[in-house]
Amino acid sequence: MPRPEFVAPLLDLLIPGSTALFLFAIGLSLSLTSVVRHHRECLALGIVKFVVSPAIMLGLVWLMGLVGETHHTIRQVLFIESATPVAIMALIVPQLFDLDKDQANACWLTTNLAAIGLAYFVLRIAAGL
Repeated sequence: MPRPEFVAPLLDLLIPGSTALFLFAIGLSLSLTSVVRHHRECLALGIVKFVVSPAIMLGLVWLMGLVGETHHTIRQVLFIESATPVAIMALIVPQLFDLDKDQANACWLTTNLAAIGLAYFVLRIAAGL
C-alpha cells in the first residue's frame, strides 16, 4: 500500500525533531565523568559491538550459505548493522526502569564516538564483502 503524499513532508519534520528532543534529553543527563567511572564496561561493550558481534555475524552468514555474488548486498548490510553503536533507545530503558543511567550514558557516548572513528574501517571491510 503506497504511503499518502502528505506524510512525507510531515516525516521530514518529525524524525529530526524527535531525534533532537532525544539528544537534548540525553545531554541533560550526560556526565562526562561517568565515562571514567565506567571505563571497563565501556571497553567491554565496545569490544562486543565492534569485534564480537561482527565476527558472529560473519560466521552466521557463512553458516547460512550467504556467499557468492548474489548475496553481496545482504552481507554488507548485515556487517554494517552488526557493527553499529548503541542507539538512543538504550538510554530510555534505564530511565524507565530506574537502572544505572550514568553507565548507559557512558556506554552510549563511547560507542558512538568509537563508531565515528571506526566508520572508515567498517565501510572498507563491508565494501570487500
